[in-house]
Amino acid sequence: MSRVISARVVFDVIHEAERAHELHGIDSMLSPDSTDGKRLAILMEEVGEVATECIMLPSGPNLETELAQVAAMAMTWLEAIRRDKESKQETRPYFLGVSGAAVMDYPTGPGI
Repeated sequence: MSRVISARVVFDVIHEAERAHELHGIDSMLSPDSTDGKRLAILMEEVGEVATECIMLPSGPNLETELAQVAAMAMTWLEAIRRDKESKQETRPYFLGVSGAAVMDYPTGPGI
């Protein structure tokens, strides 16, 4: 079975996410000061550009770029959510179980 998404597409999306983060700096999707509302506005602005390419410019020359930007913003938003959750979690230290086997760290906290 072939992959659903090729490595090339994933690479393009990651490249776009890094480009946008460098371009927007403290105003990027990863900024701790960004709210979900601000992130939604950024994502919807990119979706609007895809719509323009599809509706206003049949076979729009920038459709692939705009779709990569939508995917990059969605994935970066997901990354921000996960980073925020990870920063709020605590981990318990390693310890030896009754059998003497090491027990791995595991997350604790809200929602776990």
